[in-house]
Amino acid sequence: MENNKHRDEMREKFERTLKEVFERYWSNVENINELPSFEELIESINEMLIEEMNDEYFEVGRMELDSLSGKLKDGTTISIELWTDCILHRNRGEDGKELFQVDHSDFYICGSCFERLENRHDLVAEIEKEYPTGRFISSTPPTPKSWTDQGTIKWLIDHYFEKTTKDF
Repeated sequence: MENNKHRDEMREKFERTLKEVFERYWSNVENINELPSFEELIESINEMLIEEMNDEYFEVGRMELDSLSGKLKDGTTISIELWTDCILHRNRGEDGKELFQVDHSDFYICGSCFERLENRHDLVAEIEKEYPTGRFISSTPPTPKSWTDQGTIKWLIDHYFEKTTKDF
């Protein structure tokens, strides 16, 4: 019983310290143009945790960072989004599996290639209006801000939209 209590106390201390370290890390980053790669972030957070916890046993992985947020020097809030992939890395291994969400909005930055992405609800609505009997097969991912509206629409239809015969 005593062993479980100690383990729970250590886990609680780890979670509290991780949140503090995460916030401190971001407070030293000027703005979104200076974001680290996700791998660099994990490495830095682990170094800070080891120093803070005086114990190398605790290391953070990607899952522990999910939904944590912190403020950059310019006041921008950055949080980690693990459940949305960068579409530029689709089916290419592990890269692009982590996005930085900016100010809890529909604006994201890939933690691998730094592509700026956004959810285009306006274009999704346009597609649904154009093809009223079709449907999206899953939620649509954020797409690169650099893409044209026409390119984004084509990509969304080709990869996420299921037309019915009535739509042709």
